[in-house]
Amino acid sequence: MLTPASRRPPTSHRRAPRATRIHRSIRTGKRRLSTLLGNTAFLLLGLAVLALCAALVVASQHLSASSATSAASGSANAQATPGDWIPLRSTAPADVLAAARQSSLFQENLAGNGDHVSNLSRLGSPVLVRAIQPAGAVAGQYPDFYVVPILDASGAATDAAELELNQAHTAIQVIAIVTYSQPHAHGAIAHMTAAAAVAAVRAQQHSALRPGAQPQLVYFPADATAQEMGQVTWTGGGEFPADPIWRVPGADGRDHLVGVNGRAYYPEQLPLIKAGK
Repeated sequence: MLTPASRRPPTSHRRAPRATRIHRSIRTGKRRLSTLLGNTAFLLLGLAVLALCAALVVASQHLSASSATSAASGSANAQATPGDWIPLRSTAPADVLAAARQSSLFQENLAGNGDHVSNLSRLGSPVLVRAIQPAGAVAGQYPDFYVVPILDASGAATDAAELELNQAHTAIQVIAIVTYSQPHAHGAIAHMTAAAAVAAVRAQQHSALRPGAQPQLVYFPADATAQEMGQVTWTGGGEFPADPIWRVPGADGRDHLVGVNGRAYYPEQLPLIKAGK
């Protein structure tokens, strides 16, 4: 603290006692040192702020890069949620299976003995099953499917995954995994071979296979109400993608359907749902 003499107006020539001057000198030195330290601290603080800003910029760039990498990785490997369309790289069997494995149904916890398939590690080759369209149906109302057989250790199909296709056949969504009441031998989805279906048409409806054509597996949207009310009795199968029947283009210009019971039918004999129902 300054002495009373030191607080005199500038016109006073009285000098402060020596002890007072020393005290003032010390105080002045402390003030200079404080100023120096303050400036140094301010400089260091500024440098710290600059370093922090630089670190934040680097961290932000690293985070952005990591996020972009994660997003790119996720786009290929992320689990699809129910109702999501999963793009197909191609219609090659391996690409269809890869897309199916991204679905939520393939990612569920399958442990335990619940009412579900418990092992999805063995998959057969996907089978294309086309929809028979009722008269008057809107385009795409009844979609085509890939059906993937799920095999047991012996190679028999115990279950099947139904993969709905979009109208362009460029994406799928797995809508169901169904269990067969009896395993299908050799991993087959159909109850009979294409050759057996052609033979049934030739024997029962007296028509050969149309030149240049091939049998196709199909399903059709059935009139469930008519069946429940007893108006229609149908035992030929084909009402679901995982239970398809054969459509055989005939040399007689007509299509022929061969049911799971081995009987040949004409299209008008199917219990198709009426358009608009």
